[in-house]
Amino acid sequence: NPARPWVVTGADGRYHYYGNFDWYDYLFDYSQPTWNNNLNITGGNKKFNYVVSGSANDRKGIYAVSTDKYHTRTLMAKFNAEATPWLDISASASLFKSKYKQPGYDYEDGGNIGNLTFHAMPWISPTNPDGTNVYTLPNSGNRPADGFTAMLRTGNGFTGVHKTQQTYALGATIHILPGLDLIGKYTYRSYIKDKQFRSAGFEYSERPGQVLTANSGFFANRLKEIRTTDDVSDYDLFATYTKTFDNAHNLNVVVGTNYETEHYKNVEASSYNIQSEVLNDLALGTGNKGAKGGQHEYALLGYFGRLSYDYLGKYLAEVNMRYDGSSRFREGDRWGFFPSVSLGWRMSDE
Repeated sequence: NPARPWVVTGADGRYHYYGNFDWYDYLFDYSQPTWNNNLNITGGNKKFNYVVSGSANDRKGIYAVSTDKYHTRTLMAKFNAEATPWLDISASASLFKSKYKQPGYDYEDGGNIGNLTFHAMPWISPTNPDGTNVYTLPNSGNRPADGFTAMLRTGNGFTGVHKTQQTYALGATIHILPGLDLIGKYTYRSYIKDKQFRSAGFEYSERPGQVLTANSGFFANRLKEIRTTDDVSDYDLFATYTKTFDNAHNLNVVVGTNYETEHYKNVEASSYNIQSEVLNDLALGTGNKGAKGGQHEYALLGYFGRLSYDYLGKYLAEVNMRYDGSSRFREGDRWGFFPSVSLGWRMSDE
């Protein structure tokens, strides 16, 4: 009934609600349009070939009020070359960047989706007749959508996450003798995550002509910034030997080593009472400030070998061994030897 007064002012002077409101339709947009763009270039010949590719992805999120947005960009290049008859080299590089900004509370801390569904009863509307936010109720201690709808409408609270991942690899194969190759590869991976979270208050009204402010708990005036970095280096060096004797005995040998290091670091800083609703900088805070962080690193070193033999592809035998050490264990218990043996018989070839 369009003539029905969904919000009225009661004898106590406060707004009272008698609506029939579809909160899901108001809060969420399930269409989520997406734009994808891709480019791929390949070329080369028998001695040299390459590939270069890139992509761009833009997507709108699920929130209908202050829509969240996600963007990704990728770039990759790779080549293989026969430098000499006895030397092959290869190299690759890849870059991935993403950016996501969501209005409201810190989504990685469990905010928004769950809270938006709390206490959002259909007889409550998100706004009053004068356009002010609804936060408190005259006949209940609950807050519709825990106040998160009002926070989304105001738009000053948000979480922004930027991620960058880079991977570089360089490899070479030396053909020492027929069937005998020496292969080396170095890979470096870098991961950086920058996160900025801003919580801010909003104005609401309980009665005509009155404007109040929610500025505590989820809605405290606070800025938090976190940087996480993770660097990993991998070194691989191994030799392979393949030989067939008398067109019946097939031998394959692999011997090598692997070394890996990682360093992880996390730094977090926060500041309260930011003196601007649109400028987000820790230096603008006049309240309490805090900082914390942590880091760790590890190293892995391993030696491995494999001996495989088969006769006419019917009778199979393989011996494997690994001798691995890890800095994650205490000194004196860092090394372990892991052997294995397997036998096979391909009965279908009999």
